[in-house]
Amino acid sequence: MKRFLATYLFTAVIGTAAVYFGTPKIASLFPRLTRPEPVATRPRTDDLTPTGTFFERMSPATDAPSADPGDSGQRLGTRSVDGDDAPVSTPPEVPSIEPPPVIPPYYPPASMTNASSWAILIQRTAHYSTGGKNLGMLPAGTVGEVIKTTTSSDGDVAVCSIEQGGQWKGPVLISLADLVVFEGPLTAVPADTLSLLHHYYTLKERIDARTAAIQQALTAANPHAAAFIRATDAVNEFVIRAKKMTVEFKATTGPARSELLDQLKRMKFEQVRLNTELSQAEARMKEWNANNPTSPANAAPDPELSGWLAELRRLEPQKKAIIP
Repeated sequence: MKRFLATYLFTAVIGTAAVYFGTPKIASLFPRLTRPEPVATRPRTDDLTPTGTFFERMSPATDAPSADPGDSGQRLGTRSVDGDDAPVSTPPEVPSIEPPPVIPPYYPPASMTNASSWAILIQRTAHYSTGGKNLGMLPAGTVGEVIKTTTSSDGDVAVCSIEQGGQWKGPVLISLADLVVFEGPLTAVPADTLSLLHHYYTLKERIDARTAAIQQALTAANPHAAAFIRATDAVNEFVIRAKKMTVEFKATTGPARSELLDQLKRMKFEQVRLNTELSQAEARMKEWNANNPTSPANAAPDPELSGWLAELRRLEPQKKAIIP
């Protein structure tokens, strides 16, 4: 009996040890059993496409929720990943959009003639009475009602009533070359369109006057400026003359065509001479300006003129939509 009990206890101890130490080794010989994923309901990654927007972009400074409800000073999207002591990153600066220029409203008085056309003066020019008397210069931007158009000794003119100081004046004569004429009565023109054109050409004349004054100061100060202006005018006159002769040459046949061709060939030598004189005059003028620091050419840019030019550039697209 004692021998049986000893044998039984020995066998139990051996069996327990075998199960305890042998089970992990046996289990390592088999693959780990995992729960399979339902393949039938899981699409491939290549087939996944966004179906919509699930969030709205928030401002890092105001809309982002707090990372810690107890710490309202830390916001998602504003803390650097380098650590709590790293500086707070700032969002990129948004480029400032320059506001459009303010166009002062323009309201002409009630129509005096009920004319079927109206016009705006695009540059400063003289106007005349119906008897031919010079009545002085009119500023650009002047608005008029066109009664009719006719021909004078100075070319085509418009018989207009013009607005001056809130009152209609006329009839007067203005060269059609200085006007843009529109069909339809002035009373049918939108107020913003009329204000835009009146302001644009008024501003343009202001720029032209300031530019002319600066040029006059440069000419008076620089002894070589007058020669430069004369050389520039000579080149411009030559270009106009050459273009006119070229058109005439293309429309001519026979001996006259050959004669015009010879003149055009000789004009090439004149062109070289005029360009040389212009280059020399410009060089002398620039050299004098460089050697005279107090010359108006070395003065700081006119800030008011620069502002006017910037405003005119911003108005240009709106003006071109009406007058190309």
